[in-house]
Amino acid sequence: MDMKAVAARIKEGRKRKRMSLRQLGQKVGIAHSYVSKYEDGVVGEPRLSHLEGFAAALDMSLYELIGREAFEDDHRIGDDAEFRRMWEVLPADERGLVVDFMRMLRSRPAVDVGARVLGESSEGESHGSLAAG
Repeated sequence: MDMKAVAARIKEGRKRKRMSLRQLGQKVGIAHSYVSKYEDGVVGEPRLSHLEGFAAALDMSLYELIGREAFEDDHRIGDDAEFRRMWEVLPADERGLVVDFMRMLRSRPAVDVGARVLGESSEGESHGSLAAG
């Protein structure tokens, strides 16, 4: 993500809405000094909740705030035709949400979904009503 571009969009949006740093900070739920850091592009890894707050306060989508270039590499779609068809009908701002969700899933530890559905522990013990017994 190009934080300099995001910083410029936040600053431009705030000025367009005629908001002070303090007013924008209140809407996002962060200190005005932190808004200033965002606008200066000196925030290392921005929080998704902050970006969502800025987008809402500035009447833009998260996709618009972050910018298309942030999603260029993440929008490569494999050979799954069904996923491609679903992707193509999504509005641009919803595509951004899908990518954010996928990033969140990728950052979580792996889970054995099959065992969870069957109500089994990792050792194969049955604990749930769906397990054969």
